[in-house]
Amino acid sequence: MDLIGKYEEKPFPRLREIIVDTVEQGLKRHHTKGLIELDVTKGREYIRKHKEKTGETVSFTRAQP
Repeated sequence: MDLIGKYEEKPFPRLREIIVDTVEQGLKRHHTKGLIELDVTKGREYIRKHKEKTGETVSFTRAQP
């Protein structure tokens, strides 16, 4: 009795191999995280003026529908 069923063997795509290799290398490296501080006063002013002019609400990360 065949419990596995029908299957087909396919070669592992080369691109997938490259991705796997890249991830494995990334796990072996040390990572450093950083924090930066930015003055967004002018940016917030531009956003406010844009909303007053067009009524459209936007943010630093995305446009609002």
